[in-house]
Amino acid sequence: VQKRLLLLHSMRAHTLTHSELTRMTSKKKVESLERSKCCLSSSVETLHRSMRRKN
Repeated sequence: VQKRLLLLHSMRAHTLTHSELTRMTSKKKVESLERSKCCLSSSVETLHRSMRRKN
């Protein structure tokens, strides 16, 4: 039951409009999000590199 609730909540979060999202998030939150996005992209790059090495 808890899992289903969590899933519903995340789905609802995904359906939020961009304006609502920006209204909800503060500048600090956005900055941290950008930072995490950068970290994510770099980790993905390293992952691709390691995959290429294996092949």
